[in-house]
Amino acid sequence: RFGIKYDQTPYTLNNIQIDEIGINFGLSLPVANFSSLDLGFEVARRGTKSNNLIREEFFRFYFGFTFMDNNWFRRPKFN
Repeated sequence: RFGIKYDQTPYTLNNIQIDEIGINFGLSLPVANFSSLDLGFEVARRGTKSNNLIREEFFRFYFGFTFMDNNWFRRPKFN
């Protein structure tokens, strides 16, 4: 997976709105039937250097697990 993010944060400093922009990458690895292991990485930048403000560059790692149990929606074979 690949994505681009642009967000206006709720922060305002010296009457300047702080923006955040980032690029993220990720993948899902199948694990036993329909479950999956989700991994992601994001590189982003927040803020601005204009008007003596600070711009920060950072990265994030994401980790998740999706557990899907399809037995909930199966009809019983016998009554």
